[in-house]
Amino acid sequence: MSVVLDGSAGITLPDNGALSTSVGDVIVVSSTGAVTTPYQPSFYAYPNAGTTGANATYIKVSFQVALHNIGNHYNTSTSLFTAPVAGSYQFNTNIRFDAFGGAYHVIRLYKNTSAIGGVYAISEDAGNYNTLNLNAVVDLQVNDAVSVYVYGNGDSSWSTSGHSSFSGHLLG
Repeated sequence: MSVVLDGSAGITLPDNGALSTSVGDVIVVSSTGAVTTPYQPSFYAYPNAGTTGANATYIKVSFQVALHNIGNHYNTSTSLFTAPVAGSYQFNTNIRFDAFGGAYHVIRLYKNTSAIGGVYAISEDAGNYNTLNLNAVVDLQVNDAVSVYVYGNGDSSWSTSGHSSFSGHLLG
């Protein structure tokens, strides 16, 4: 059997069920039918310290430590995930706010330099250890970049915790 990807690379399916190229297995189908794609873009990152913000200002969250970064499409220096291919991507973030005494706080995904409309989480709970979670499927084009921003209203100085995270992967 022969399969062509991107109209260029001829790939054969050997008896072991793995689609292979010169760089290794790109799709592996086990004898039980489980399919794995070892080169599928995916990352999970967390901050090595919290982020501090001022009242009524969106601040980009820094996630400097990557637990995994398949394909190296997540940049720990800029905290940006850059899409290597066009497609739908699943993103997840949880942000823990510490000692927040304001009216409300927000987390928001940004694509390139703009907030993604309708993709945000908001909480009106004040106090210690409030965590907001956001999950979204976002359609991206090649080189679109995604990042996380936070906002606090009603508190002159607030911070997020290093116990936050940002992750994503290509759905297809």
